[in-house]
Amino acid sequence: QTLSDIRPGLVDLKRIISRQWRRFTGALHERRRLAAERLAARPGGAARKQLASAHSVLFLCYGNINRSALAHAYAQVRYPGRFALASAGFHANSGRRADPTMVAVAARHAVDLADWRSATIDQSMVEEADMILAMEIAHIDRLLDQYPSARGKTYLLGAAAANGNAEIEIADPYGKPRTSYESTYLRVTNAVDAWFGTTKGSAD
Repeated sequence: QTLSDIRPGLVDLKRIISRQWRRFTGALHERRRLAAERLAARPGGAARKQLASAHSVLFLCYGNINRSALAHAYAQVRYPGRFALASAGFHANSGRRADPTMVAVAARHAVDLADWRSATIDQSMVEEADMILAMEIAHIDRLLDQYPSARGKTYLLGAAAANGNAEIEIADPYGKPRTSYESTYLRVTNAVDAWFGTTKGSAD
């Protein structure tokens, strides 16, 4: 760009402003969605009411070898018979073993993932679940895109135990240091307790 022809500079400036605006509005939209998740998970919220009448709960993440697998196995141990439980992921290959590091971390807390086999989400799982608890907003978006019937019964697992928006989504520990797995264990199990520990018929 030159003083004699400032048009290229103006075009670049417009692109920069447009890009920054999209980032700002995108971040604002995400904050609003996360806040809505927390609101729904509060006592008396839409998600709480849904859970109170639910008979079956499905946990969802990407691979079903860490987060949703752990949530499923932990809930079976801690709240036996409270719900019909299932879990799944989007990974195309089912029957995969749980992540060895998560198996070891869970075992320290008497949660057995040694014989775990993953499942791939499908229409029948969505239809059979009265409530679906996912780990990330991206999981909800992908689920609703593939299975619109999941709308109105899908929420974030972490919303019930979160003290702020930054704690609502539960990140995948896959490939990270063991400390990340230990943190994920606590996040997932605390979230399950926050949902199930206040429902009728829950374990003491």
